[in-house]
Parts: sequence; C-alpha cells; structure tokens
Amino acid sequence: MPPKTSKKKRLVTTCPKKKKPSVEVEEVLSDVEEPAGSPQSPSPPTDAQDGQPDDADVPTMSAPEKKKAAVILTDEQEVEFGEWLRSNPFLYTKQLKEYKNTQRKTRVWAEKAAELGQKSGTLLRTYYESVRSKVGKITDTKSGSSTKDLTERDNFIITNFGFLQTHISRMRGRTAISLKSQLATTIPASQPPS
Repeated sequence: MPPKTSKKKRLVTTCPKKKKPSVEVEEVLSDVEEPAGSPQSPSPPTDAQDGQPDDADVPTMSAPEKKKAAVILTDEQEVEFGEWLRSNPFLYTKQLKEYKNTQRKTRVWAEKAAELGQKSGTLLRTYYESVRSKVGKITDTKSGSSTKDLTERDNFIITNFGFLQTHISRMRGRTAISLKSQLATTIPASQPPS
C-alpha cells in the first residue's frame, strides 16, 4: 500500500514591492504516514466548480488606502475665492510684515474654508498653492519655447488668479557640469607623472 500524503497548511507572509503585506495560505505536502488513530486536519471548503479551496476564509492583511481629501469648488466659488484672495494680500505678498504672522494666516484660511464648506483651512491653502503653481507654469516663458495653446481652464485660472504672477519668485536652474570636463581643465593631460 502506498504511503499516505497529508496536506498541511502554513501561513506565508509576503511583502511585494507595493508595500502592501498580504497573507497567503500555502499547502505543503508531506509523505509522512499518519497513525491509524490520529485525526486528520479538516480540509478547507472547496469551490464546487473548480475543486480549489475557497478563498473566502483565507485571512488577508492589507494596509488601508488613504484617500486624499480634495477641494471641490464651483466656478462661482472659485471666482469668489480669487476675489477674496486678491483682497487679502498678506497671504501671498512676502514683502508685507503680516505675511510672517502665521497664526493670523491660519485663522483666515480656516474661516474661508468654513465659509466655502470645506473641511479645513489647510486643504484650502493646498488648493491655493496648486492654483499658484498652475499660474506659474502657464505664464512661464522659456527661451525658444513657442506660445502655448491655453485650454479653457487655463484661461479661467489666468483671469481669476493671474494677479499672483507678480508674486511668484522663480528659481534659476542649475547647469549640469561634467566632472570629466572639469578635471580635464584643471589637470593638464601632457604633464608627466612625478
């Protein structure tokens, strides 16, 4: 009589590159004969269609996905927000003394967020920063670049938030220098070794 093969289950934790740990059940076959009186481990319920174990009872662990809260404003609210922003220059003008008063700015952002029905002033400020970045990208003219065809949204942003353009300070880009060329200019190649 051939030896009995028994199925044992082992939990294996895997961590793929997505950083979401999951737990899988791995069946391990062993060719060990079990004594006649020993109870066998119960087999997992199988799916009647394909004969495979049902995965409904297999424990899985995954990190909960965090949803980023978004600020959703109607066109009228965006126009109102642009006018409000224009009337509060201490929020974006670095030359003003009140620009450094972070407590006041935080309070004003929170009040406006509540007025617009948003969750927090921090989210509204993030929205403002993204709009300011968009204004900067639209109005940036680099040497040699052709004029861009503006979308309807781009025109809307320029119309309502274009005043921010004068308050955007652009950083100079760094020029990449090859280390080989820098070494070649400092150490003459015709110099004999000492």
